[in-house]
Amino acid sequence: MKYLGDEYHIEWDPANRVHVVQVNSDRWKSFAHERFAVPFDPRGGGVVPVGAVTLYASPDRQEHQTFVKHITAERAQEETIPGRGVVQKWVHVGRRANHYLDALYLACAAGHLCGVRIGVAPPAAPPPRRPATPATLGIGPGWRPKGFGGGRRR
Repeated sequence: MKYLGDEYHIEWDPANRVHVVQVNSDRWKSFAHERFAVPFDPRGGGVVPVGAVTLYASPDRQEHQTFVKHITAERAQEETIPGRGVVQKWVHVGRRANHYLDALYLACAAGHLCGVRIGVAPPAAPPPRRPATPATLGIGPGWRPKGFGGGRRR
């Protein structure tokens, strides 16, 4: 295994000479759907809360219809698994396409792999570096690098 993440991992497939990413689709579909459930009032100044997924406004009421159908093509069901307890499983509803749901949960996992975290402050920037000066380098008056000057000429 090359990398172990939060309910995903990357492994090397030597037969096909490629890296393979295995993602727990149930966990990341739940994560993606939780982003839509973050409370948001667009009239409250238009500030989107941390962790929310929103869609752009459109005068066409059908603009997001395909996206919504794909996102809601699966339903969460709780299931008891020995050794793990109660887990959420996502079950396909009928024959509806779910490609945008798959793309969304994979994008969430990929963002996590790249270091994106929700509700976590970014790491503090390192302190600015002082420029090197002769004093900080321990160089005094008359100092010269070895091999330059001070020796006899031949």
